[in-house]
Amino acid sequence: FTSPYMVRYNDRIRINGIDIPDERLAELCTKVAQCSASADCSQFEITFAIALLYFKEEDCDLVFLETGIGGLLDATNVIESPLVSVITSISPDHTNLLGSSIFEIAAHKAGIIKNQCPVVISADNDPLVIDLIKATAERKSAPVRMPDSYDCDILNEDISGTHFQYHSVRYELKMPGHHQVYNALTAIEIIRILSMHGYLISAQNVSDAFRKVQVPARIQQICDDPVVLLDGSHNQASVLALADVVRSSGKSPVILVCGMLRSKDYLTSSNILSQIADHVICVDE
Repeated sequence: FTSPYMVRYNDRIRINGIDIPDERLAELCTKVAQCSASADCSQFEITFAIALLYFKEEDCDLVFLETGIGGLLDATNVIESPLVSVITSISPDHTNLLGSSIFEIAAHKAGIIKNQCPVVISADNDPLVIDLIKATAERKSAPVRMPDSYDCDILNEDISGTHFQYHSVRYELKMPGHHQVYNALTAIEIIRILSMHGYLISAQNVSDAFRKVQVPARIQQICDDPVVLLDGSHNQASVLALADVVRSSGKSPVILVCGMLRSKDYLTSSNILSQIADHVICVDE
């Protein structure tokens, strides 16, 4: 369960990579609408309810839920005892709702931590943010696991992906950028926790997945000649990651086609992107 959708509404809800079919989406939407409480729910909450019904009816073994905004007040908190909670890299976003400082945002993100449920923290977070999350976890007696980034070596990288080694195991990652290596390390630690619950995912499974996985519109290469990248960056951290990948690629000239909602940090983003672009084409909302 993810949001927002990338191509069509259905891709928010997927089982084994397959979008919920139109007829099931319509059927479950009708069922949720018949509940009187739905009148006071947001679109996200209604979609989340549809997703939970779908996953339950399909008898899923494992369900991965992405929060909507923040975590503390998020609808996904109805899950009281997840196998593991995950906090990825935190950067300023949705500041009108979560707060203007990175620590206010981190406090909201830490709201997904549940009593005695393990939590995995991405290693590329600010040390003070990590301390805040660990303090929250300690109050809730939640074990904390964080990847050992010092045991990770990037062997080589280019616009087509990254080769790295972690705990003496070599991996090939299709998605480029240092930030995706941190995401991969986080995934590896999540899988280790899942193995303690009997979900045995082999190192070969992980290696095969890393070579293939491509999240749509996340520095996605959609053409080889010329090289064309599609990316949905809209905050400082994600735009910096995009700029690093483009800069390290050595490709030129760089022609940027850019459009961004006014609710996003377009001023900071534009300043960063202006440093890597030779030509810029702007589009409106």
